[in-house]
Amino acid sequence: MFDFAVRPAAAAGRRAAAGFFAETCRNAARKTDGTEVTEADTDIEAFVRGELSAAFPADAVHGEESGPRLGTSGRRWITGLSTARSSSPTAIRPSPLHLAYEDEFGPAVGVIHVPMSRRTVAAGRGLGCWPLTADC
Repeated sequence: MFDFAVRPAAAAGRRAAAGFFAETCRNAARKTDGTEVTEADTDIEAFVRGELSAAFPADAVHGEESGPRLGTSGRRWITGLSTARSSSPTAIRPSPLHLAYEDEFGPAVGVIHVPMSRRTVAAGRGLGCWPLTADC
């Protein structure tokens, strides 16, 4: 699960950086809770959900933008982008992507990918925490 989790997180980070340069992460809209969301945010979450659903269709998925999808396996993935944004379109930048995996014993894997610096840090139960290369 550790190795798997790094791949969609890093791929989503590349999408976030591409969205930034294509300007799909500008023009933030307000969600019902008052926080900002962009086209890039929803695209990135949909991408991660698709990767998780294809690999683990019985697992639950909880996303910041789309909420929960129930599963039957007893396992759950949690994904989201940091909400460190600004109301100024020139200050909005791709936020770090977070992806976590929980099993019946609790948190098992956590990945943070920072698109603009192309850095990934991942931790796994019993494995420690590791900085990974930009091409992971």
